[in-house]
Amino acid sequence: MNSEVAGITIKRDEEIDKLNDLLENNQLVLITGERGIGKSGIAKEYWKKYCKNKYSLAIRTEEFNHPNIQNVFNGIGVNSNITDLFNIITLYNDKILFIESLEKILELESNRAFLDFLSLISKHPEWKIVATTRNYAVQQIIMNFISEYCIKYDIIEINKFSKEQIDEFIEKLPSFKALNCNEEILELIKNPFYLSSVYKVINSGYILKKKMIIRTQ
Repeated sequence: MNSEVAGITIKRDEEIDKLNDLLENNQLVLITGERGIGKSGIAKEYWKKYCKNKYSLAIRTEEFNHPNIQNVFNGIGVNSNITDLFNIITLYNDKILFIESLEKILELESNRAFLDFLSLISKHPEWKIVATTRNYAVQQIIMNFISEYCIKYDIIEINKFSKEQIDEFIEKLPSFKALNCNEEILELIKNPFYLSSVYKVINSGYILKKKMIIRTQ
């Protein structure tokens, strides 16, 4: 989920810079938060700001549902032998891997490949990892996986947009100004997912009022 709606970006530089600071002292950073809060958007904006000169890979957690780590990398188009791959990319000073929706590791039929991955990464501290996960799964992921391999990690929790951020957004988008008297929706759209959803509803010709939706055309 991006932090951009209707071509307007609600800046989250503080979170992006904090993520960068945490990666300076940790091999893994977990970006956590509720559904739709913008975890993936933060990871994307971090990559755009800080990773243009780094060797980068991105993996969806579902792609770890393989019997071994070699199959995982083959599945994302990396056909080199894992050992050869790691030898080749030693030429890069900075290496980073992004994992999307890590909470899904708890649902996979097999986590063998993910365990192999953690074992491999723990031997290569020069690699950095950014993983997004919903907050309900954080402690279980740490206890079941990360702690087993002594990988140094930290957590950044993404919060809802502030009132000031929402006010700034509404000021730039006249169709949203009618929401100023609707406290329920104002609270709801502090989550980027719902902000985008409400924009689509309004843009389709609905007026949102407290506890009702009225079609205007």
